[in-house]
Amino acid sequence: MLNNKPIPEELAFLSEMMGNRATQYREAKWLTSAFDADLWHCEIGKDYQFKIDFRVKLDDGSLLTEPRHSHLLDTFKFWLCVQAHFDATGGRLNGDRTILQQLRRVLWLIDYFLINSAQFGLAVSGFQALTENDFRGLLFDLSTSNRVANSIYKWPERLQFYLKQQIDGLDDEKFQSILDIVPLLGASICHQDDRFLEFTDMEVIRARAWLWANGFYKYEKQYGYFYAPNTVRLATIIYEDTLWGKCKKPSPPELGLMSGDRFKSEYQAVSVHTHIEERLSEKILFSYRSSLRSLGLLTEAGISVPIHALRALDNNAVHQALNLKADGRFRTLPQGVVLSSLRNAIEFAIEFGDEIVGACIALIGAARMEGVSIQRYSMSHCITPLIPAKLRENGVTVWSLARQPGGTQVTATSGHATLYFQQFRANNGLWELVRVLFGAVQICVGALMARRQGELLDLVVGQCLDVSKTRLVFFNRKSGMLGKREKEARPIPKLAVQMILQLERLHLGFKKNGGSNDKTYLFSYPSCLGDRFVELNDSRFNESIDYFCDYFETPLDSKGHRYYIRQHQLRRFFAMLFFWGSSFGGMDTLRWFLGHTDIKHLYHYITESTTGDVLRSVKADYAGQVLKQRPTEAPDLAELVEKRFGTSKFSVLDSDELDEYVEELMIEGRVEIEPEFFEASEGNGYRILIKVTPNGVGP
Repeated sequence: MLNNKPIPEELAFLSEMMGNRATQYREAKWLTSAFDADLWHCEIGKDYQFKIDFRVKLDDGSLLTEPRHSHLLDTFKFWLCVQAHFDATGGRLNGDRTILQQLRRVLWLIDYFLINSAQFGLAVSGFQALTENDFRGLLFDLSTSNRVANSIYKWPERLQFYLKQQIDGLDDEKFQSILDIVPLLGASICHQDDRFLEFTDMEVIRARAWLWANGFYKYEKQYGYFYAPNTVRLATIIYEDTLWGKCKKPSPPELGLMSGDRFKSEYQAVSVHTHIEERLSEKILFSYRSSLRSLGLLTEAGISVPIHALRALDNNAVHQALNLKADGRFRTLPQGVVLSSLRNAIEFAIEFGDEIVGACIALIGAARMEGVSIQRYSMSHCITPLIPAKLRENGVTVWSLARQPGGTQVTATSGHATLYFQQFRANNGLWELVRVLFGAVQICVGALMARRQGELLDLVVGQCLDVSKTRLVFFNRKSGMLGKREKEARPIPKLAVQMILQLERLHLGFKKNGGSNDKTYLFSYPSCLGDRFVELNDSRFNESIDYFCDYFETPLDSKGHRYYIRQHQLRRFFAMLFFWGSSFGGMDTLRWFLGHTDIKHLYHYITESTTGDVLRSVKADYAGQVLKQRPTEAPDLAELVEKRFGTSKFSVLDSDELDEYVEELMIEGRVEIEPEFFEASEGNGYRILIKVTPNGVGP
């Protein structure tokens, strides 16, 4: 009979599609333990190994692994396993990083229910008692922050409660004795606006003292003499009864201890976002809703879940009431800030780059001869003979302002902020100039190549330029299959190549003098100690740019906040110059950088290098500026905007709101902003057209 014939190998997937879900949902390729084990060992690819310990307490003190909670435990386990099943992935074969993200998201959600176990009555009723209101409350909690540590784990509140309990029990005499032994605990408390916890200065100091006395500080060697609370140890205590809550949490800046390190920045930063950064984006909320909806799949395996309560996930009224932010919108930097910073970056690298690199190589060579770090060497030797005359003449006297010979400290610890920045801009510290150089190269390469920040972080010394040294070689963060990123090469201006080679020379100079032979990342800079290159991450990448901005004193806004440039903003640079080119002479500059002579080719390069959402926001910003400065050039758009905001005085409108409205019109297809190319006597020219398409829908 036909039914008895074996299924051909090519159609084997059909048996899986028609298989028993109660069996299939108990398996996952990343689960190396038995499904029924209380402790799961998980392995995703070669890079991600972790454990999930289900032996946690519920609100009544009983363990989740006790027989009477078997249904609740199975619900959690099935929910995790189903994330890898094609029923949940829509048939997609996901890469390792995507699988890990999906698992983490479900682990966070499970922790939410465990943390609020008493509220949901998990110990008595399990998941069956959950209501629409419970899921509605979960969505509201998620929407409060883009940080899981805040939205789910309530880390600031719980950490503050825990520390308050400890410092209330700290005897005054013992507190003073700790402070006498470690006076650093009472120094350098950041401004109230930058704090994580709602503590007074004295409470901050007492919390530091308790943490120090109980061994909760760890040494952050990458920064040099910088101590920070061990948040993993703290989280392990505070979130003892969670599956994933024991992981590293954000470290409160007011609890960090600095000795011999510089200020983070001179001014508070102008926000780079058009919305409050803390709010959750619609895109991320959609991912959470997908994870929650996957609970409904468990009914196929015989696991009862509150299907009726899950209806809250699709309630439009609930969604509209959430305080969400739009995705991917960053403030546009003033044109003058970008152009002047690019000029300063280029001039600084050309004038001082080679000398800075040469001085560092000479110092590391001398220091390694004695088996010490540059900082230690500089504290027992006069380093001026190793400093090129050009740098000495421009003010360089010490290795770093952070820790000068003789023990003089010019740092936040001593409160001499004004003196520090005076000496910083007087070029007194070589290490500080190294950081400015790194910031300069990041700004130049970041602006001229329009790459994502992650792609710049991944640039490897000796591998980021092709053989001809005319192309930048990088791995595209948004391409590839199954987590395999696509390698690309794009033309790069000679000037940027020269700057990259300066940094590569510094890295190789350190390696030749006894440094590691491991691959190093281009924008990883020498530590303040001068004994290694730091482990690079987004924060340290941005700090180098902050050094640059403070050194060249980028402008302040009306609130007295400084424009600290970010790569998100520099990615817009090409498109900004194109749309503003006729006003700022940007086209000639871009042609020179890229070697293009044809404007159409140049625009094609811009559209290739700039993602659609970034290009759209640049166009919206351009249209907003036109309305504010020359509204007669876009009369149809002016009419729509006047109807929306009730005024024809566009100059008084909030720029962010105006740009967002124009962007909405573009997404709806009602407004199109594109260049029109034409031949002129002096060569090809172009103009920007703003077209409005009536569709009968009011603003």
